[in-house]
Amino acid sequence: MTDTQMTPAAKAAWGSYLEALEWIREFIFTREFADRPLVKEQGNQFLMQMQAAAYQWIIAPRVDYPRFYRSIYEPMVWNFGLPSPDYGYRWAFVDGSQTYKIWGKLGKYCFLDIQLQPLFGSVEEAEFMKLPTSFYPFDKMEIEADGSFEIVASPDYHPGNWIQTDPAQDRMALFVRECFNDWENERPSLLRIERVGVSPPRPIQWDEAEFIKNVGHAARFVKFIVKNWIGFAFDLSYKNQGRTFNSFATQVVPANSGVNTAAVYHNMVFSLEPDEALIIESEVPTSTYWSFCLCDRYTQLADFTYHQSSLNGHQARIGSDGKFRAVLSQKDPGVPNWLDPVDTAPLGLMQFRQFFQESAVGLPSVRKVKVEEVRRNLPSDTPSISPEERARQLKDRSWSVLSLYGY
Repeated sequence: MTDTQMTPAAKAAWGSYLEALEWIREFIFTREFADRPLVKEQGNQFLMQMQAAAYQWIIAPRVDYPRFYRSIYEPMVWNFGLPSPDYGYRWAFVDGSQTYKIWGKLGKYCFLDIQLQPLFGSVEEAEFMKLPTSFYPFDKMEIEADGSFEIVASPDYHPGNWIQTDPAQDRMALFVRECFNDWENERPSLLRIERVGVSPPRPIQWDEAEFIKNVGHAARFVKFIVKNWIGFAFDLSYKNQGRTFNSFATQVVPANSGVNTAAVYHNMVFSLEPDEALIIESEVPTSTYWSFCLCDRYTQLADFTYHQSSLNGHQARIGSDGKFRAVLSQKDPGVPNWLDPVDTAPLGLMQFRQFFQESAVGLPSVRKVKVEEVRRNLPSDTPSISPEERARQLKDRSWSVLSLYGY
């Protein structure tokens, strides 16, 4: 084969990136349970997502021309990392030494905040884990009567709404969570961002030195995400459960891994055959937001657009005794709080999130029964959902989700 016109330095960087891809391939397919056919299929999907994510998170963004990207998480496209089905995530990438103006107008939501954190893979992992993460809830900001707002993000102090960036980091992430409890009626806020520095913006096209630098960042990025997000979610949860299935354990991970310190996360690795059901029972949280959702062995969300694989506090039906009960089963048991483990069972992970609470409720209880025994293990006044009603609910659900993404 004729050698390419790529320079030796660029070729070496590319070779290192390919080595990182091979490292994550081996990591993914040597995890516990990777010998299972469905887990292998999930691994194939995850491997391809990581390559695409490296481009979208690291190579594509330009810190001199920022925007709040909505496409980094989208149903059935980007679903890794156990995102919440109820959050309209957005990410903007900025240079910590520069000044940015963020402005817009609030929509209708459950809560909205911006999390400033180092960009995954920006430095080697040991250094990265020492970098701080900061949180800026919108309910603590100065907002005009009509919902409009303006925020300055910069290393130097500004009066009013200010996000303090780190001038030592030339790539930082402004991570937005906008929570929607009522998918049908709540709507996204307008969020805009621009650089307001006096220096001229840099060229959009990377020169070779910048390309080499960013390819190195991309290699660290994929290794960090694959190692830590799988490790913190599934592997650590399974360990905390005593390496047994179908019981909840509390998840505690570093803030700069992408979680929010205002949240409490209870996780459960589950094992579920087609004729089995898990009955999950919990006290009802008093938190601003709470939900249950499902993901696979590689933290990829179960489809929540066309399947009821998640429930939040607005959607859930609470029992007459004040308890929340859900049924996790591959077959629809005909109850309101059914959770469908589509493309995850027989092995998957359930997460119970609680955001902004004075005191989080404890770990839910879990009972395994046969699907045909579900009814006699629930309160007698539990409503029934017919197949026709479920089909209507799922159709309404899918269009509510898609409308939040502009479809």
